[in-house]
Amino acid sequence: MTLDVTSLVVEAGDLIASQRLQLECPDVAEPAVGMEFDTDEAAKEFYVAYAARVGFGVRMNKSRRSRRDDTVIMRRFVCTREGFHSKRVIYDDGKKKRKRGTTREGCMAMIEVIKKEHGKWVVSKLVTEHTHVVMFPSKVRPRPEKLSVQSSAMAALAGDASAVFNNLKYFNRGIRVNPFGEGGEAQSILEYLKRMQAENPAFFYAIQVDNNNCMTNVFWADAKARLAYNYFGDSVTFDTTYKKTKYMMPFATFRGVNHHLQSVTFGCALLMDETKGSYIWLFETWLAAMGGRHPVSLVTDRDKAMEGAITRVFPNVYHYFCKWHILSRCKQKLSDVYSKHASLKWDLKHCVNESETVEEFEACWESILSKYNLWENAWLQSLHDIRNQWVTVFLKNSFFPELCGGRGWRA
Repeated sequence: MTLDVTSLVVEAGDLIASQRLQLECPDVAEPAVGMEFDTDEAAKEFYVAYAARVGFGVRMNKSRRSRRDDTVIMRRFVCTREGFHSKRVIYDDGKKKRKRGTTREGCMAMIEVIKKEHGKWVVSKLVTEHTHVVMFPSKVRPRPEKLSVQSSAMAALAGDASAVFNNLKYFNRGIRVNPFGEGGEAQSILEYLKRMQAENPAFFYAIQVDNNNCMTNVFWADAKARLAYNYFGDSVTFDTTYKKTKYMMPFATFRGVNHHLQSVTFGCALLMDETKGSYIWLFETWLAAMGGRHPVSLVTDRDKAMEGAITRVFPNVYHYFCKWHILSRCKQKLSDVYSKHASLKWDLKHCVNESETVEEFEACWESILSKYNLWENAWLQSLHDIRNQWVTVFLKNSFFPELCGGRGWRA
């Protein structure tokens, strides 16, 4: 039996040309890591045929060239619903806008082939599960029942961060692929925030959406948070570590310390991702909510995207890194040494917290490197390079009440 199939048209900037495939039977082989092809075109034709059988479109996502001779040595083909459309902030100008359908919703299905030295193209990476409906249900990752986003948002606004992340493995995908409208998860959040603002006009919120009117990021600050910032906003800690796994939306907080040495909140956010663009939007939105007043110092975790956004939005702020997060990460980065030498943890803490002069810190630091033979350790070298942004002795001339990983404050 011959089945005439028209492959789904694919895009990558330049669309892969649509082609008609004559399949002797509909049972195209299942792709697998290690599968070999004579050419990259053969790999593409195989994956397009497989996609036509399963029921999804394909586009080329990435390619890489050799530095030696500039020939293509890697190609990646993905589901047409991979990724997300570019983000934009929409505003209500009183005109009706046509709601366009969502064509990209973060599907991770893909195949990557690389050219080996013997000339064959080999499948090096493969994801077969989809996050949307395809022809055969066996290839669709099951979705959980609809989450009660409204209750999660209420819990976050009430300060119960743990409640926000119960069963949120698919929360980002759920709100990301549903436009605002009747019954949508994002709509539940919007309605709740509107209700809060109706009860108190000083309640501030902002939502960022993409081209398909789907929510990407959301920020809110109640009247109490905005008032507290007027009095205690000199030093702010920005924390995204409530996120427990890579599947969850980061729940971010802006916090400070009041005159009773108590933690106070200056605003909260749910982020779709942790990219520079998302952070820029969030920082600019938070700054607008706080009346445009910049903090004197800002404490964050170490993150390249975050650092880039801070440099752009807060060019004159003193940017520090959370000492508690850094020392906690040392256990992971130096796991081999930690397992052999239990005293390393205490030596590091003493060096960072108890050194009273720069000279004393440097001497203590070098002593640790010698004692545990860590002179060539790249992680410790990177920490030493930024020591003026997290080591206590270098921060004596700054107002710096650090909120240590949810464990309270430390001046």
